[in-house]
Amino acid sequence: MATTAAVARAPMSSLTLDEGLAKASAFWTPDYHPESIMPPDSAEANIDVLTVRSTGISTAMIMKDQPMVRKTKIVCTMGPKCWDEKTMAELIDAGMGVARFNFSHGDHEAHQGVLDRFRKVCAEKNSNCAVLLDTKGPEVRTAMLRNHEPIQLEKGQEIIVYAAGPDEYTTFEGYKTEEETKIGCSYAKLCQSVKPGNKLLFCRRLGGD
Repeated sequence: MATTAAVARAPMSSLTLDEGLAKASAFWTPDYHPESIMPPDSAEANIDVLTVRSTGISTAMIMKDQPMVRKTKIVCTMGPKCWDEKTMAELIDAGMGVARFNFSHGDHEAHQGVLDRFRKVCAEKNSNCAVLLDTKGPEVRTAMLRNHEPIQLEKGQEIIVYAAGPDEYTTFEGYKTEEETKIGCSYAKLCQSVKPGNKLLFCRRLGGD
């Protein structure tokens, strides 16, 4: 036959002051100890009242603001316009959660410099912003533009497409002057692959880099 043993609790009035505060503190404070949780002191504690909570939530956790962790991530591509520390800091303040590095443009040395500056800004702002490296696949790309200034094309104008190839692709910079408009291309054998009269389509995909 199973037997049940009853354990008698000593009445609160029979406890000493220190024992009563220890009991009250144990029931007041949750299993973990957030900084905002403060157990009652001897002046506020009523030794004759025993409060039992069924959850790990205290009054202070309800009445005071608690730090929240945002689960939604904002991914920002780190283009030339945001390679400086000031703009990086503004992006972090605006809610950026992931910095995307596009390895289809530039070289590893340049991206390393941007990454070093980005980590410096994150350390200064105590930010845990993540880094995403988008590696380059097989493709034909145009080279960077001089001073990162866009080139406005006009209907019927002549354009020089320079087959820079992998050796010059990362250093060549396209430009537009009164004399000519010249852009670089990553495909070294462009001149051998096309013939006079062929059409070349240069496409900027929506939301592209």
